[in-house]
Amino acid sequence: TATGQMGYGTSVAKSALQPGDLVFFCDPSRSGGKAASHVGIYIGNGRCVEAKGVRYGIVYSDAASFAAALHFDALDEAAQ
Repeated sequence: TATGQMGYGTSVAKSALQPGDLVFFCDPSRSGGKAASHVGIYIGNGRCVEAKGVRYGIVYSDAASFAAALHFDALDEAAQ
C-alpha cells in the first residue's frame, strides 16, 4: 500500500525533490489525513506522474499538493 511504502527510503523536503522521488498524497478521510492514499513519481519542474486508475489513466499533475516525499537509492534498495 502507499502507506506501507512510506516506511522506506529517506524523507525529502519539497525544495530538495529530484526526478524519481516518490510523492505521497494523503486523504483527510483516512486516519485523520495521516495515512497515504496514493503515491506518484516526481518528474521535475514541480510536476509528478500518477496512475489514477482505469477511469483517468496516467496523469501529470502539480506536485504541490502532496503530503510527504521519499528518495530511494535504487542501487542500495536492489542490494537489500
